[in-house]
Amino acid sequence: MTRRRFIPVHDRGRVLIDVAVMLADGGESISDIGVLRHQSEALGPVASAPTVWRTLDEITAGKRKKIQVARARTRRHVWSRLPGGVPASACAGRDLGSTVVLDVDATIVVTHSEKEHAAPTYKRTFGYHPIGVWCDNTTEFLAASLRPGNAGSNTAADHIDVLGQAIAQVPANHRRELLIRSDGA
Repeated sequence: MTRRRFIPVHDRGRVLIDVAVMLADGGESISDIGVLRHQSEALGPVASAPTVWRTLDEITAGKRKKIQVARARTRRHVWSRLPGGVPASACAGRDLGSTVVLDVDATIVVTHSEKEHAAPTYKRTFGYHPIGVWCDNTTEFLAASLRPGNAGSNTAADHIDVLGQAIAQVPANHRRELLIRSDGA
């Protein structure tokens, strides 16, 4: 996240980490970053909401790719140190052993105003229809694609795209046995 000849007060990578902590702590909007500022003795200096907005605005496609690579590298490191290895997933009451299970699902996120790319949904609401992938073995969120509310539930191209991103997050030595489940009602 570094830029030439620009030394920010708040390191942009650290700002993104703080955003992740804020979200994991239940934050729902950028202004919720202020909650972390009240814990600065434990967390160190925390950026303001405008700095978070600027940081998010600075993320280009190239930087997004670097973030994905860093996440995958960290996941590989963590998975290699799990006591007993990656936990087994269960399907229909059966232990799947070393099979890594990826769950794909889309959901509706309702907005109450005309946000960028928001659209009417099939449930007669207004908002987004993001699609995400989670690893059932570890309950980790692997990848997502923000889509307009009128995006199709079973759009193959969207599933392929987000699954490609998710599979890239699974360490290579665990990609031999994958089971992909989709909520394809």
